[in-house]
Amino acid sequence: MCPQLPSRDLLEDKDALNRWIHEFAHAASMDVKHSNNWNCQFCGLPARETNCYSMSYPHLDPPKMTVYIRFMCNQENPPCKLGLEMTSRMMTVASGHTRPPANPFRVRPGPPPKGRFPLAASCCYCKAEMTTAMNLRRCAGCKLTRYCG
Repeated sequence: MCPQLPSRDLLEDKDALNRWIHEFAHAASMDVKHSNNWNCQFCGLPARETNCYSMSYPHLDPPKMTVYIRFMCNQENPPCKLGLEMTSRMMTVASGHTRPPANPFRVRPGPPPKGRFPLAASCCYCKAEMTTAMNLRRCAGCKLTRYCG
């Protein structure tokens, strides 16, 4: 992914640049699709949700950012929720912050109208569950995202 800055003025304001980077990554991470059949990092069930943590380095030229994506079955599942909280604490220490990052599940709009997110390995277009077992086309750019049509 190679996003374009909305304005070169952001390069002059490191706080604004950092905020834009994190908002961009958060928007792109709500429903990540991938070519593998991902399972929940904490319990092993098929993954439907993602949780992302990022570490940015806006002082570098060009600025850099590392995004850590955690695949989860359901953030309401008690053992998975606990695992996510522990991961939050570890990421806080690794990033040098004193407070854990905010839980994005608290601020996102919630699951889609059908009540849950589609499987992480489903087609990025139709999101049908049956597509997880199919040999689908892959994005020519990233070589990861799968689609059927």
